[in-house]
Amino acid sequence: MICYLRSANKGEEVMKIIVFNREEAQDYLLNQIDDEEVIYINIDNNVAHRTLNSKSMFGKNIETFNMYFADSLSAKDRLSTNDAINLCVFLSDRLNRYEYDYIIISCHAGESRSVAMAQSIAEEFGINEIEYHHEQKPNAWVKLCMKQAFIYVKSKKTDMKNIFDFKKLCKLLKEKKEIWIKTSYITNWYDDNLAEITQLKKILNEGFMKCSLAGKKIILSDGFSDGYEFTYKMLKRCFLITLYS
Repeated sequence: MICYLRSANKGEEVMKIIVFNREEAQDYLLNQIDDEEVIYINIDNNVAHRTLNSKSMFGKNIETFNMYFADSLSAKDRLSTNDAINLCVFLSDRLNRYEYDYIIISCHAGESRSVAMAQSIAEEFGINEIEYHHEQKPNAWVKLCMKQAFIYVKSKKTDMKNIFDFKKLCKLLKEKKEIWIKTSYITNWYDDNLAEITQLKKILNEGFMKCSLAGKKIILSDGFSDGYEFTYKMLKRCFLITLYS
């Protein structure tokens, strides 16, 4: 469970988020941080090396979380749901157990990805102060993806892959209008229908999706695009589904 940080009382020190470009962040961490406890989220463009770690080159009191995704809306290059979830789990664990002075976030220009990340984290954890050093152009996908990831981390998970019930899902959708599900393509279906699934994956990646009802069809969307319509039969043979409620 995520612990929300409370707003400070008068005179009480609170954690602050600072947004830099990459060069500014590294200079600040190397030259301005002494004994302060810091989480540093470093966002890099090199999507070819999409790995995450918490090892820091700056000192034992600075925990670094590296993320690799482009300032893009392309499904191939943008922030992935899995990476966002990993960050949310990391932050939840650290902020529940330890006290920090700063969360420092950087990307190439300090304007888009890092701004969106800062705003998402501040909203989720109730952090009132964000210090910006550049123009604010928050990446819309990053904000949406982080929102989805926090929902995922906090949700009760019910595995539906072996008990997929269309009537139950429709009833739930009529009650809630939309729900979030996690999907993965069924391997056999993928192998037998490679051309069709390849086309489908240009629209929908595996991962966390918004699910809504349109007549007798179900619409899956990453929350950013219009989504894709499925009949029950197609949905059942395409995906393993985990429901989050």
